[in-house]
Amino acid sequence: MVYFAHLWYGTIFTNRLKKVILIFLVLFSQLADAQKHSVQAVLWDSLSVRAIPFVSVSLLAADSTLLSSTRSGMQGQVAFKRIDSGQYILLFAHPKYLGQSKRIRLQWNKDLGKVFLMPYNQLLSKVVIRDKKAILIQGDTITFAADSFQTKDGAVLEDLIKLLPGMEVDENGAITNQGKQVERVLVNGEEFFGNDPTVATKNLPSKAIDKVEVYDSKDAQEQFTGFVADKDTKVINLKLKKEYNRGLLGKVGSATNTQDRWAQQLMLNR
Repeated sequence: MVYFAHLWYGTIFTNRLKKVILIFLVLFSQLADAQKHSVQAVLWDSLSVRAIPFVSVSLLAADSTLLSSTRSGMQGQVAFKRIDSGQYILLFAHPKYLGQSKRIRLQWNKDLGKVFLMPYNQLLSKVVIRDKKAILIQGDTITFAADSFQTKDGAVLEDLIKLLPGMEVDENGAITNQGKQVERVLVNGEEFFGNDPTVATKNLPSKAIDKVEVYDSKDAQEQFTGFVADKDTKVINLKLKKEYNRGLLGKVGSATNTQDRWAQQLMLNR
């Protein structure tokens, strides 16, 4: 009789223990789930502003270890669930769009909202990075570093000037800077074949130019007094590279006042 009573109590105790263990496991599972997080986003085309389906999305650990991957749905939606707290990297890839990555830190559920991807056909075909010293402004003088503006082989000064910001050259070779006429072109501060700028712009090779200086024209009185009137004219001064500082420049003129009047001019530069 005592044996059966002991067996009966033992069975009751075992059943209760099983229930306690089951309840503990359920609570532990819920607690573990509570420490898991999710991240979601919607992928959009930055140009057409529409959802992008079938984008490959990868979830990487902070050390770039691949943890999971998926593809966006028809409405561009994508999600990863049951993720531990920590730092992660999301990679977005599609054949027609520029790849993109995002670093995220998960401490709770995160909704990234709309993530815009740029189509490849919107990328610049060529990117030119110029030195920050390409343009220098000091007072009324603007200095352009010639080598910062790429010209084709055999180009002359006129081709270079057309690339300089604020400079324009018309079909006759006349030069303007910010709407003001360029009256003279100097070479290392000296006159180059008189007052016709086109002689220099159409003959000097662009590869010989080190710097192009542009400043307001001043007459002798203004240089003496230091007061500059509001003029609509500009002067260009060309600084040559050292290897081009040696050359031959010349101008010869002849005339006669006999009955058969004639005049001739010869210009030479090398």
